[in-house]
Amino acid sequence: MKTGRAIFIALTLAAAALPLPVPAQDLQKGIAAYGRSDFEVALQELRPLAEQGDAYAQYFLGFMYLNGDGVSKDEAEARRLLQLAKAQGVPEFSLPTTLSSVQLANPITGYPEFDDEDLNASTVKIVNFTASWCAPCKSEYPYLQELNRRVPTYGIFYKDNVVNAMALLDEEPSTFTATMLDGPGRLGLGWRIHGVPETYVIDENGVVIFRRVGPLSREALETEILPFIQNRTVWTGGATVSVNSPE
Repeated sequence: MKTGRAIFIALTLAAAALPLPVPAQDLQKGIAAYGRSDFEVALQELRPLAEQGDAYAQYFLGFMYLNGDGVSKDEAEARRLLQLAKAQGVPEFSLPTTLSSVQLANPITGYPEFDDEDLNASTVKIVNFTASWCAPCKSEYPYLQELNRRVPTYGIFYKDNVVNAMALLDEEPSTFTATMLDGPGRLGLGWRIHGVPETYVIDENGVVIFRRVGPLSREALETEILPFIQNRTVWTGGATVSVNSPE
């Protein structure tokens, strides 16, 4: 895994979680383009914002120069851009904690579990923090089920109990590939979640490339989540396939 990529992912989390500079739409478009390896569009969107002094764009563009993604590798330019961003107070974020570093509550009996090995598998995957007591969480289950038909989709029941989690899974059995229970909320704390629901896209290298705070909608699914999984090779059912947009 590239160090620069870890930096980029951390700032992607920051941009997803905090109020974005204007024009935020262009910044998100640049991030989405990078997520699908469309470096030409990413550069087109991020460079003007960086030149205008947008700290997040400077940070993302600095990462691109650091690794030579869509541009000639230029460590001096990367350092310049990253220093400009840091001078404006762009916060530093660490990657989410590993599952094995947190003592979790009991498993959800009768449902498959997942672990760090699953999150580091060479395929794009989804992690969703949810809860049986969370009404907005239930409203996004149809979209999670759609994602689960495309890529592995893992559910973490945050500050929940096994009885209520099992009851909800019995009602919506096709929502997640596998689940786990974070009864005490320590895993959520390690991932720095703001509440539930929250959805993460994790790439083939096991790092977060996108984070959405709040419930999914049709628009969010198609404009925020799917761009990160389109045209990626995924492993599903023993066959290598390409993830496509919904018709």
